[in-house]
Amino acid sequence: MSSYVIPLLILAPGLLQARQINTPVSQMDIAPTVLGLQGFPYAAPFFGKNMLIENEAPSVLLFKLNHDVSLYSDMQLVVLGLRHTVKTYEYHLNSKELKETNNDPTLKQLAVAYYQNAFDLFKKYNYR
Repeated sequence: MSSYVIPLLILAPGLLQARQINTPVSQMDIAPTVLGLQGFPYAAPFFGKNMLIENEAPSVLLFKLNHDVSLYSDMQLVVLGLRHTVKTYEYHLNSKELKETNNDPTLKQLAVAYYQNAFDLFKKYNYR
């Protein structure tokens, strides 16, 4: 998980006070954040959120590595692999401790919904 950490610095003198955001955000959150800074509403069929608006939506991070796809939310990581394999982990961002846990069907359903929705949007060209 720590290999996915990417630092981001936004400079907007006169628009933003200096601060650090410690909640998990991802690359898909950059576009809605920049659009929000420019005063544009963000309405698109993507999954990002404006990271400068606290509590706008629950933090969900999506990952892909080789043949696996993953979803991270609220210190829980679910990994969907080949042949319908599912592994669930507890992961604390601060301690970087990854511990395998019992499969969480709700988290698995959430991950499947995100990836299936993304696939459907792409396949039907509804992402514009």
